Order: sequence, then C-alpha cells, then structure tokens
Amino acid sequence: MAAEIYDLTLKRGRRPAFDAAPARHRRRVHDVDYIAVRGMQGGDLYCTREGWAVAESLLPSVWYDDQRFRTIGRALPGATGSVYRVPAPHPVRRDMGLVVKFCRFGQDVGLTVLGDTAGFPWPAKLLDDAQFLGPFEEFAAIGRLRARVAAGRGPVVRTKRPLAIYCPPARHPLWELGRAHHLYARQAAALAADQRRHPEQPPVAYDPERLYVLLYQWVHGVDAEEAARHGVISPAALVELSYAVARDVAAHGFAVLDHKPRHVIVRPGRNGRLLSRAGRTAYAVIDYELLVPIAPD
Repeated sequence: MAAEIYDLTLKRGRRPAFDAAPARHRRRVHDVDYIAVRGMQGGDLYCTREGWAVAESLLPSVWYDDQRFRTIGRALPGATGSVYRVPAPHPVRRDMGLVVKFCRFGQDVGLTVLGDTAGFPWPAKLLDDAQFLGPFEEFAAIGRLRARVAAGRGPVVRTKRPLAIYCPPARHPLWELGRAHHLYARQAAALAADQRRHPEQPPVAYDPERLYVLLYQWVHGVDAEEAARHGVISPAALVELSYAVARDVAAHGFAVLDHKPRHVIVRPGRNGRLLSRAGRTAYAVIDYELLVPIAPD
C-alpha cells in the first residue's frame, strides 16, 4: 500500500504556525489543543502544539507505514504493552527520536502492584477502579502534570513531550484489539461529554474498531532497573528512588498506578554515577496510561 499523504500546509502553501491554523483544523479535547489533519486514505493525525513544530517528523510515512516502527525502530524491553523507540529525521534536532506507544484503552488492566504498596502516597482504593486512559485522556493527564511542574510550586518531575495521536484508517474487530465494550464505553462517553463543550468545532469521537497510537519525544537515559542491574545504583537506593518519584508525582496531585523502576529514566554520568539536580537524582517518568489524579480536580 502506498504511503498515506497528509497536507501539513493545510492548503496554505506552507505549514502555518500552530495559532494560525484554519479553524476547520483546530480541535480542543479534554482541554488540550490540537491541529487535526486527515490523510488521503482516512487516517487521522492530531498534533499538539509541541508536535506541530516537528510535524514533518511525525508523518506516518516516517515511522508507521510498512510497520517501520518495527523495522527501523526497536521494541523497548520490559515495556508494558507495545512500545517502540523509532529514530525520526529532523533537519535541526539530529538526535530526535520518537516513542511509539499503542494505546490499550478498553482492555483489562490486570494490575498487579509488586512490593510494599504502603510506600506509595496514594489511597489504595485508586487501584480498585483502574482503567487504561483513552489516548486523549492520557495526553490531558500528562499535560496537567507538566503544567503543574512548570508552575514551579513543587518538585521537578521530568516527562516525555506529548507530540501527536495517530489513528490509522484500517479497521479491526474489537476482539482483535483486545477491547471490551463496557470498558471502552467509559472513555467514549467521557469524550462525547467533553466535546459537547465545544460546539464550534467538528466533534472528535473514538472509533472502537481503529487503533490509536501515541507519539512522544524520546527521553535519553536508561531505566532505573537497568541502572541497578549494571551496578550504577544499589538495590536499596533503587527502592528509595522509586518511592521518592512517587512522592514527587503525588505532590502535584497525581499517581502512576503501575509505578515501577522500569518507568523511571535516569542518566549515568561519565564518572559512573547518576546525574543529579539540586542534590537529588535527576530522573524522568515515562509511562502515563494509568496516570490519574489522586483527588478530583
């Protein structure tokens, strides 16, 4: 199949600035702004403000068509779900890479928390109703967390930059996608309620028979579990780092319900020690499909 064509110029001759995009391409979903571009074969690409700045690197022909995420990228070891790191050509950002994550919303979570859950600063009842976030819900959650961190009123929590959500045109039966209708319906209803707040725009709706793929900018480093395996951090320090990260995220009002060392990225320095900031180990949190508010906003 030929690569799907997307007109990033929006029929203006060249790609416009995010705020100058025509109204017909603007979408607001769960308080996040997007530019929506439909491909010639019916695929949908929703770019965030940060993603629109590098939109040429996000085109499906770069990373998706012919399963390029498999052939030129690599599956991330230990990742939950299907997650890949894919190099993305860019004229200025030479080391830019994409994290390609296939959204699992509508699937059973089957959440198992290992270790002493008393060390995590959120109520255990949050686990009872845990469901994978829909793609737009996930971008909204990480957007709120990033905004609170940027406000500077709590600990620094680095995260990946959310760039785009891609919905390929191909359709699949629910069983093939692993989706249960009653689980999928909650996100679909929440999205429909949100879109009623924006009657000025074409509504965004989930399609139960299509994939949703989230694109993030790659964060350099190694996960904390790998760092421990190579002796860069001791087992005791690994446990304390895991709890410290959970406390930092909770200080901004959120919990990562499947929090684990694999979801924490650290940076070993040339001296063999982990890089630090203000006397604390520098890190990034990288998994958000179960990123939920500790209390209602």
